[in-house]
Amino acid sequence: MKHLLLTTIAAVVLVGCGLSLSEFKDSQLRSAIKAGSIEDVKKAIANGANVNAMAFRSYGALVRAPLDQAAGGGRKDIVQLLIAKVRMLIRRLMKVALLCIVRLLMNTKILQNC
Repeated sequence: MKHLLLTTIAAVVLVGCGLSLSEFKDSQLRSAIKAGSIEDVKKAIANGANVNAMAFRSYGALVRAPLDQAAGGGRKDIVQLLIAKVRMLIRRLMKVALLCIVRLLMNTKILQNC
């Protein structure tokens, strides 16, 4: 219950500061990585956090990408989880790309004449 209350307060504060929902989800992932909690990392990913989020600068400070942050913290278990999720995303993108190429070829006369 305490965790839910803190998450709600954090959401209100962050949304009030102009943080988008996706940025809030990504910040939850980064917070879970910083805390070293693989269970919270899994929850953040399940809630839609971007495991492939890019590094950026915020008020002059570098906010590292999740994978870089986990590796820098020496959390091999979290690094392995993030790599597995990125691999899954790449596989999905490759399937979509292949499907698009096949559809494109089917719409050309080259494939229709075969």
